[in-house]
Amino acid sequence: MEPRSKRFDQLVFRSQNICEFASESEELTAILHRAYDNVMAEMEALKAKRKGTSSLSHEDANLESVNELQSPPRIRTRGRPKNRLGSKLEKQIANGTKKKKTKVLSEVKVMFFKFVAIEFIFLVNRLANV
Repeated sequence: MEPRSKRFDQLVFRSQNICEFASESEELTAILHRAYDNVMAEMEALKAKRKGTSSLSHEDANLESVNELQSPPRIRTRGRPKNRLGSKLEKQIANGTKKKKTKVLSEVKVMFFKFVAIEFIFLVNRLANV
């Protein structure tokens, strides 16, 4: 695993634990917000000091990092059939919806056959009583 990815995963794990703990009360949430603002200001100052540029606002820094993390992977088209050009995520979503559709259809069929069986039993009982 790449060092940056490893650091990111560790930070996500720790931040999730902190958020779960801080969400228990308003006071803990306020403490976390103050600490977050202080840490962001300190990190921006360090980043500006290293690069010699002006610091970014919280929103700009967050948007920049989100764009880096969520940019779609580049798909090479050379030598590949057209049906293989989609990203893996799109394929997973498409396959998931196909499975859901077939599952729903099978559930509808089961419900229909149960209904038909109940009606048949009712009809047989009615004819037997006549």
